[in-house]
Amino acid sequence: MMQLSFFTDKGFRISWTLVDIGFLGSQEFKNELSIKEVCKYARTLLMEQKHPDDLLIEFEWESYLDEGIVDEYIKRLVKKENISRELEYRKWRVVYVAKMIELLPKDPLYGLLGLGEIWLKMNNPSDMPHIIQGVGNTIGPVDYYTKKNYDDLLQKHYEWLGNETQEIINIQNQVN
Repeated sequence: MMQLSFFTDKGFRISWTLVDIGFLGSQEFKNELSIKEVCKYARTLLMEQKHPDDLLIEFEWESYLDEGIVDEYIKRLVKKENISRELEYRKWRVVYVAKMIELLPKDPLYGLLGLGEIWLKMNNPSDMPHIIQGVGNTIGPVDYYTKKNYDDLLQKHYEWLGNETQEIINIQNQVN
């Protein structure tokens, strides 16, 4: 499970579109956010806003711990936003990859398999920093499953995370 604080820790703004993607609104990140986390976010917004949206007030009163009702209110709140779903999805990719890299084993074989699984969950996007052995390259297993290759690929992932995070922040700052 993910927490919305993982996003704010990276400098990302939270939106209902971002919440939707991690609740039930995307195949890749469905159920990464719990009902409890979503309701906590709604309560935080209610406390921070001087004049909260009536729909947000309704959500707080009616949604607690019912997945269908929570999803319905999230979808209604998303419709009130003018937020790029693509940008919010990119935020999810960054946070997901960063969290999963923290869990990778040190062993090159299992670490490289783990890296592959991270990107497979997201359908191996064309901009991923990962290289899959034998796919679009002639790297054999003996050269691929080495500590040096694992370290090199981890470094590429860290660079990708830094660049992607900065690009997302730049875009979100241009919008607001």
